[in-house]
Amino acid sequence: MMNIKIAVADDHPMIIDGLKNMLLGIEGMELIYCCKNGQELLQLMEQQQPDVLLLDIQMPVQGGEEVAPVIRKKYPGVKILVLTNYESPAYLSAMLRHGVSGYILKTTEKELLAEAIAAVYKGEEFIEPLMKEKMDMLSHRKNKLTGAKIQLTDREKEMLPLIIDGLTDKEIATALFLSANTVKNYRNNLLLKMDARNTADLIAKAFRLGLVT
Repeated sequence: MMNIKIAVADDHPMIIDGLKNMLLGIEGMELIYCCKNGQELLQLMEQQQPDVLLLDIQMPVQGGEEVAPVIRKKYPGVKILVLTNYESPAYLSAMLRHGVSGYILKTTEKELLAEAIAAVYKGEEFIEPLMKEKMDMLSHRKNKLTGAKIQLTDREKEMLPLIIDGLTDKEIATALFLSANTVKNYRNNLLLKMDARNTADLIAKAFRLGLVT
């Protein structure tokens, strides 16, 4: 039986050690390498591409949000399975927009990990059951609010015009005295709240809904 070649990108040694132990016990799966950030990952992928990449979101130097779209464009055959502590639907939605095939939590059991890897390897989408439930609940709330005016927080109202002006997350962070990660979280929340596919869609909907003038 052909082994599914797996790579791991995560900056926590304990997580990597745990994954190594878990994957060793799963028949038909082979861990080919591990790395601690996106930059190192891209260097390794120039030499050998995995079938499935287990990708953390927050890593030093270059995180999962930055590297995922690069990999999808350069290595479209590699299936990306996000492995994270973030239980936020905003992060799930953002990573799906970046073209990942699945999203599971680091608390997942070995059997579910194996199931997720096998599913994305076959070209299917796999979302952690807890995250799928959260997305379904969010979708249900959004459906109930269809037609109602979207309510933005004060910080979101402050940030939206800056996004429309084309400022980057770092530029917005400087202007509002926030961290770039905090701004990224707000941007993702705005995309999710307004059901926008990307920043251009967000801007168009903001004008259409009268959220900005």
